[in-house]
Amino acid sequence: MNERHPNNHAHSDFQPEAVHAPTGDEPTYREAEFAHEKDPPRYPRIYVTRGLPLRAELTDGAWIDMARDPHSIHAELYSMFGEQEVYDREGLYIWDYQGFAGFTPTTGPLGLEGVHSIELLTEVARGIIDYGPAFSAWASAHEDDPSQFSRFERAYQGHYESVDGYVRHLLAPLGLDEVLKDAFPDQLKHLAYIDYDAIGEQLLAQDDIVAFPAEGGGVWIFDEKI
Repeated sequence: MNERHPNNHAHSDFQPEAVHAPTGDEPTYREAEFAHEKDPPRYPRIYVTRGLPLRAELTDGAWIDMARDPHSIHAELYSMFGEQEVYDREGLYIWDYQGFAGFTPTTGPLGLEGVHSIELLTEVARGIIDYGPAFSAWASAHEDDPSQFSRFERAYQGHYESVDGYVRHLLAPLGLDEVLKDAFPDQLKHLAYIDYDAIGEQLLAQDDIVAFPAEGGGVWIFDEKI
């Protein structure tokens, strides 16, 4: 589940041996959500070193796949870098990371306050694999309360070119544009319009929805009231 590199920046095209994936016939990420992106994200992983490296190429380190059970990751770290006493004495450091999209893992000694734990990073990695990069934005907004991660499926409304695009989609079943035009006399129909931008601004101002800039353009929309 890892690649050993003495050189931290010797990044190569990475194909994981195994990743967490949902059961059934569902894809591991929502392909439709990547239509606006050039490429799907890399599988999330971190580069871990033993001891604080003065230069990464001079220390022992390895890339660790994170979309897995945290217990197996800890066991792998012990087997690679030494037993618990070595782990405690020298410390292990997150030196680099890839594939976390909009979520930014903290680098530094594992176990230090303020450095993301293996447990939290595995939650984020699994969410990105299951749901795509939109999950990384949700995780970044709620990293202080990971219990909110489970709300992603309910809250996520999709990817849109803009907030007003989401509002248009939301109100489309009501057919309001036609209703409004039908209410105007013929000579005034060209003046009838709905200000979807203003509606979107109100929804954002009232915290009914949250919009995050999406990779590749557009926005990811979340309904915080759900």
